[in-house]
Amino acid sequence: MNSENLNSEIAELVATHAINHIIALESAVKVGMRLLDIKKQIASEEWVVWATENCPLSRQTRNNYMSLARYWLATGEYPSSSSLTVSISLLSASEEVKMIVKEKEAVGEVVTQQEVAKLKQKLPTAKRIASKVVGLRKFISAGKQSEAIEYSDWLNIRDDIADALEDINIIIASAKK
Repeated sequence: MNSENLNSEIAELVATHAINHIIALESAVKVGMRLLDIKKQIASEEWVVWATENCPLSRQTRNNYMSLARYWLATGEYPSSSSLTVSISLLSASEEVKMIVKEKEAVGEVVTQQEVAKLKQKLPTAKRIASKVVGLRKFISAGKQSEAIEYSDWLNIRDDIADALEDINIIIASAKK
């Protein structure tokens, strides 16, 4: 097989793969919307019984699909174009993580669920950084007043500040892209 044919075949398969992801997302959102409609029509105490008896999806999958539908209804878009599992993963992600994934997808990168999990774990939110800085300021103020802070405590404070600065630099770098 020559390389032109191989390149063409691979390009076609990649395109089909991308289309299948979009079809899976569209189907999940449609199922989620239908489930939300049905849920509105049934008393809340009857919903679980109805869903268990009439829907072949697990409780978690039903909830994920309904969450995707709510997201789509609120934004008019899917959380991700990489895959259904990445989209579901992004539902609980910070805005910073969602922004990074969208930027990667915009340049043609396919993002995996594992990458999203790493980003969620590593990428701090601005609130968490701010609360850490406030806590450090209080600790430093108390230390200045009492002289009770040991040298090792000051080293720990320095390390915490360095970690917070690294987190801030990650957010700034991702915002620039």
